Amino acid sequence: MIRKIGDNEYSIEGEQRDKLKNDYVTIKGTFLAKGRELKFNGKIVSQVSYVNNGKPCESTGLVIFKASGKRKYWRLQQMLNCDGSSTDYIDIFF
Repeated sequence: MIRKIGDNEYSIEGEQRDKLKNDYVTIKGTFLAKGRELKFNGKIVSQVSYVNNGKPCESTGLVIFKASGKRKYWRLQQMLNCDGSSTDYIDIFF
């Protein structure tokens, strides 16, 4: 759910879950959208059964999402998982 709260400023809260594997990603916070860049401040938690020993990876604070080329989504630019070696692809579609 995305809700406008100011000039180019929005609140966001949502999740995506795989019920078979119990994998998920959740997001909650605010963002500023300027063109193809989004500045998000809040909390993102992801859990993938085969990454980080199946434990949740939590990121809090300011991060950047960018949309490149003709993509219809912003992609998280800080892509390193908590395990220190895996890449997380976390996207927000528009």
